[in-house]
Amino acid sequence: MSQDDSRPPEDTVLIIEDDDGLTELIREQLRDQGWSSARVRTGQDAMAWLADHRPVLVLLDYSLPDMTGVDLLSSTPAMPPFIVMTGHGDERVAVTMMKHGARDYLVKDDQFLDHLPIAAANVLRQIQTERKLAEAENSLRESEERYRTILDQAADAIFMHDETGRILDVNQKACQSLGYTREELISKSIGDIDPEAIKTGKHELWETILAGEHLTFESRNMRKDGSTIPVEVTLGSVRLPRGAVVLGIIRDITERRQAEEERLRLERQLQQTQKAESLGRMAGAIAHHFNNLLGVVMGNLEMTMVDLAEGSALREHVAEAMTASRRAADISRLMLAYLGQSAGTMGPIELSQVCREALPLLRASLPQKVNMKIELPDPGPIIQADAAQVRQVLTNLVVNAGEALGDGEGDVVVSFSVAPASRIRASSFHPFDWEPTEENYACIEVSDTGCGMDPQTMEKLFDPFFSTRFTGRGLGLPVVLGAVKAHRGAVAVESEPGRGAVFRVYLPLSAEQPCPYPKAQAVALEPPGERGLMLLVEDEPALRKMAKAMLGLLGWDVITACDGVEAVEVFRRHQDQIQCLLLDLSMPRMNGWETLAVVRAIRPDIPVVLASGYDEARVMAGDHPERPQAFLSKPYQMAQLKATLSRTMARAAQVSGTGDAEGTDDPVGTEST
Repeated sequence: MSQDDSRPPEDTVLIIEDDDGLTELIREQLRDQGWSSARVRTGQDAMAWLADHRPVLVLLDYSLPDMTGVDLLSSTPAMPPFIVMTGHGDERVAVTMMKHGARDYLVKDDQFLDHLPIAAANVLRQIQTERKLAEAENSLRESEERYRTILDQAADAIFMHDETGRILDVNQKACQSLGYTREELISKSIGDIDPEAIKTGKHELWETILAGEHLTFESRNMRKDGSTIPVEVTLGSVRLPRGAVVLGIIRDITERRQAEEERLRLERQLQQTQKAESLGRMAGAIAHHFNNLLGVVMGNLEMTMVDLAEGSALREHVAEAMTASRRAADISRLMLAYLGQSAGTMGPIELSQVCREALPLLRASLPQKVNMKIELPDPGPIIQADAAQVRQVLTNLVVNAGEALGDGEGDVVVSFSVAPASRIRASSFHPFDWEPTEENYACIEVSDTGCGMDPQTMEKLFDPFFSTRFTGRGLGLPVVLGAVKAHRGAVAVESEPGRGAVFRVYLPLSAEQPCPYPKAQAVALEPPGERGLMLLVEDEPALRKMAKAMLGLLGWDVITACDGVEAVEVFRRHQDQIQCLLLDLSMPRMNGWETLAVVRAIRPDIPVVLASGYDEARVMAGDHPERPQAFLSKPYQMAQLKATLSRTMARAAQVSGTGDAEGTDDPVGTEST
């Protein structure tokens, strides 16, 4: 037997444990918390120690060398507050000990030492509460008048009732909280105030409370007007001349609950904001570089078409490559649209045709053992939508279905149909507040024969980054929901473990007819040198070379600069000859806005076109001292470049009074692919 002497025995934690190594670890944890401890190895030693000392808390190992924890309790009538410690898998033993008065139990697993100080601190707090209740009992005994004064000055509601639940007395705070007079409350039962206490069986513990135990729990109290308030209830017993009664201290925790909910809401909001900001920066940077590279591809393809004979097979191949490049540009804009940085291009599309175009990609996204079945009506439903977003929705749903099958065999079925609003039924929609507002909806259905989902998984299905499969995944379905919401639609999900899943996307129908992607056409070129001198400012070498070649084909003489600093130097030397600037936005050393401000300070009338892979609304937002004549969205084709420059020069001529005013209704015009 040993004990720390830094505190008197009354404040000592007694450890009843025969394992020396574990005991030392426990004592180290207690020392870290500032608690002293004593230790015995057997039940007999414990009884001898307890006969002379009263520890503040006992840590009791259930399996002792000479007896069990139950045996020790039977031999020790006045056992101090104790926490039982059991081996892994002995939870039934722990429950038995809880019935014998244990304040808590700890399982000796790998988290035992982490949980120990928390459990001990909780029990010690309970003991402090019990001491306060005992002090209140002594005060009540001293004087009825003093008892009433203390009761009515308490910040919490206080109830006294007998073991049948009949209310014997209350304080003023209880009357104020519940809206009753003291006389009205005394005529009621505690079950009238706290129905949950009866429903959950807490009344069964009243006998234990009357025997000297205490209980703390959260519940709801019913006010006189029928409303309820959340409360924290601490029950104990006091002995009055008329006998033992239950004393309940009831604290209104409405503000605490509201504060906790607000804190959680703000934490979630902050997390979502930080996540969105991070994703926005990443997606914006990727889209910028991607658009620059894609612009080089598209520009060189378009210039290649100029040298190819009309109707040649090679020209058709280049045109197909150009169409694919334009769709790649759609994907780049789609990435920004998901983050609120770009709006999709809405138009009537035919779902079956969109699926046929995406079919090779859809099949390639599935494991080899998965059988994909496509059921496409011809023609399919027509909706008002962004084709790139719809393809992305379809792809993500198919990929998700394939992943649900894992490495096994199974089917993924894709089908389209028209669903009347009156027949659309689902236990829940995403978004949850969605209701059909149109008469008919197009339905995209993707089903699988995979593992299915339980209700807990389905609740988190559309949470960003939630995934049951791969680390780093979890944006596919949130992207689906974001796109569907943007199209005024909804997603319904049905699934059970072992029975696969069915995703149905509902989108409003369109009365308009779809227009196919236009084939790439050669642009009418101008004789070299007919347009004047252009200063091209672009930090990407390949894109700068391609844009210079395009401008040459459109009749411009071109001088270039690799960034804003060089552009200002070149402009100072040639300011009288330069007729227009084609200016990139994102550049090292000096960006497009800064460069624009400097060149306008040198020559206020210089026409400027600002080019960027970011969305125009995002680029043009904010207070800038100088504004360009036009905005050109990257990647651009020769037709957009020509049209933008023509409008820019027309606006400049109109301002100077030397040309017509055609196309000058807006200060900034946009051309995008």
